[in-house]
Amino acid sequence: MKVVTPFIAARVFISHACKDHQFSEYIARKLEVHFDVYYSCNTNNDSRNMHFDDSTIPDDELAKSDLVLFLASENSLRENSNAKKELSIARSLNVKTGWPSLVIIKLGEAKIHRKYLDTLIGSFCWNNREKDVTVIIQKLKEKLAKQSKYKINKDDNGALKYLLTEPSNELLNKINDFDKFESSLLPFNAVFRSYEMSNLLKCIKQKSDSEQSEVFDKLLKMFFDTPDSAIYAKQNAVFILGKLNKGQTGLVNEFKKRMPDYNNPFLFRGFNISHAFFSDGKNDFMNYMKLLATESGSEWDKQRLINKNYHILYYHGLAGAIRESIEAISEFKPSLLPLNVFTLGELSCYNENLKFLREKRCELIVRGVSAAIIDNSIQKIENRLI
Repeated sequence: MKVVTPFIAARVFISHACKDHQFSEYIARKLEVHFDVYYSCNTNNDSRNMHFDDSTIPDDELAKSDLVLFLASENSLRENSNAKKELSIARSLNVKTGWPSLVIIKLGEAKIHRKYLDTLIGSFCWNNREKDVTVIIQKLKEKLAKQSKYKINKDDNGALKYLLTEPSNELLNKINDFDKFESSLLPFNAVFRSYEMSNLLKCIKQKSDSEQSEVFDKLLKMFFDTPDSAIYAKQNAVFILGKLNKGQTGLVNEFKKRMPDYNNPFLFRGFNISHAFFSDGKNDFMNYMKLLATESGSEWDKQRLINKNYHILYYHGLAGAIRESIEAISEFKPSLLPLNVFTLGELSCYNENLKFLREKRCELIVRGVSAAIIDNSIQKIENRLI
């Protein structure tokens, strides 16, 4: 099978006034060829688009996005405009966490406040729409390439490529067609974010038991038959296998026959963490976590860096990754509890998170988290506060 180069899905949120929907929908349709686009609209025929009441502010969707594209017009810049409130939220998030990026496109003669001029990347005129949107797309790609924490590949002509996130049902169909068409691997060989993975798992679990078993078998085949160079496809496959696991035993021993080593660090991490979901793999997972927290050496430094960057990408930024770790620890979610404790220590520099871990320490130990992992995280946050 030909190895497909992985791409990263860039999530773009378009903020606009309701009265400017003609502009927003045209721009959105053009951007969808390149990005995973979210915007409010009045149609219900595209599952990739977010549909919400224009009277509400979708704070969570803004925080999950990689980039917010604000269409500045007389309508969107009015004081009582929800679009202007979205602009303020996006700016605040960017200042606090560096995520999402914020860019502005000017419609007509809109007057941009000087504090936003550094985010203005161009203008859009309906009579010149095809040329203008081409320039906008290129500038968005350049902006996202600078902020990405992972390499974004270029084609032979040097153009940036992004994976178009597919609806979960279409992605599931490609999993089922995996052994028929090598192109089925393409959308799966990518770094998924949390919302993408959650949507796919939900789609699978809505199927009958027999259909879920077929998906399970296809994922096994994807893991075993795909070369190690297709690292994202293999990690996604083994992660979903773990989440779909219904008490099967013996799989971990089979997985170990294809155990990646330190020379494939991304897959090595994902492979070991996926063991947490298998009853006969929990000891392997716990051993990996202890080494991740305490072992020295360049190989383990790389594992820690990959884990940190992956969480930031998976949960839509540093703030999202910290928030997810806090929520998982608060609820004592069992499968990945040691990982969430460790990751909070890697990411946080906040006194309230330090106090939180100290308060939870005894309960975490009772629930099976190694004291070494907890104390390591406490120490790292303390060191950043000094």
